[in-house]
Parts: sequence; structure tokens; C-alpha cells
Amino acid sequence: MDGSAFWLMSGARHELGVFAQFGFLAFGLEQLFFDTIWIDRAGWRAATIYTRHDRVTMETLAAPVAPGRFAILIGAWDEAAVIGSTLSTALSRWGDADYRIYVATYPNDPATHAAIEAVRTTADARRRIRIVPGDRPGPVTKAEALNRNWDALRADEAAEGFRYKAAILHDAEDYELCGAPYNTYYPDSIIIPLSCGLRSSTAVCGVKHNHITM
Repeated sequence: MDGSAFWLMSGARHELGVFAQFGFLAFGLEQLFFDTIWIDRAGWRAATIYTRHDRVTMETLAAPVAPGRFAILIGAWDEAAVIGSTLSTALSRWGDADYRIYVATYPNDPATHAAIEAVRTTADARRRIRIVPGDRPGPVTKAEALNRNWDALRADEAAEGFRYKAAILHDAEDYELCGAPYNTYYPDSIIIPLSCGLRSSTAVCGVKHNHITM
């Protein structure tokens, strides 16, 4: 390698290093900005609100003004390894909360279907967990599965003469003690998307013409 090529590569490496340093600085300042806002807000709440009011816990959470039933929507493709524990945990943690779980399954995934049926061994479990089978072989989009759940939800509302307070878009993990906060803090009919830290494909944008779009 001649001298000119060496100095050219050395200069390029230096310029890239400077560019990378500015990038790290910019991202660091952004993080510092949001951390400062959080610290400022947390300090303000500690100095004002929490000197006059106790922090809310699950034991002191106020009763909901308008209690209602919740629908939990799950799309389950190739989830035989986890769906059983997810549903069992939900049944045990949610207790007597008023809810129904809709699980969309696929005709070419019998293992997941069997894992769900293994949990639906009691009348209460069968009432709370509804399997929503599909005609299309999986995998397809999560929106397709959630739309099937949505249609089943609306059919149940029409058949049983009630309206769900909220629809919760769930993944293959359970969130402990969700029912009480939802009932208290969500007074009207809405859709609550839950993201899961171990999954990356749970973002649901909303409902358009009674159908969920990704």
C-alpha cells in the first residue's frame, strides 16, 4: 500500500470516528433529556402529591365507577409450548373478574389447539376461554387472527345481549393483576394493546370499520 492510499484510509477512518462520536453524543443527549424530564416529574410528585396522598396500590385501588366485562384477544400460531401456561395463569390470577378470552387457532396447528383444550377442563374454564378456529392455514398475519376474535366478540355481544367494556390485545405472556386497574382506569369501551417484552410483532394500530389493522 503506497503512502497516499494509507493516508486516504487513515483520513476516512478518522472522519467516520468523528461522525460516530457525534452520533453517540446526540443519542446520549436525547436520553439525558428524557431522563431529566422523568426525574423532574418524579421529584415534583414526591414533593407535592405524595405528601398529601398515599401511593395507590392494588390493595387501595378504588372500585371502578362503571364495572364491565373485558375481552382478551389472543392470536395463537405455533404456541403449544406456552399457551397452556398462559391461559392457566390468567385463570388463576384474574380470579372472579368478569372476562372472556378469545384464542384464534389454525387448522394446521393441532398441537396449539390441544394445549388450549387441556386447560378448558372445567365449566368455568370453558366459559371463560373460547377457541376461535380459522379456515386458513397458518401462519398468517396477526391482524387476521385478531379480526376473527373481534368477529366472535361481536357475535357474543349480539347473542348474549351485552357490551364489552374493553378489548385487550394480548400476547403469549400473562400480565399479573391486570383486571382491577383496567376496570378502574378505563371507564368506557376501548381497545387496550399490550406489548410483550419477548415478542416483536405485537403492535396493533387500531380498529378500522370494526376490523383490526396492523
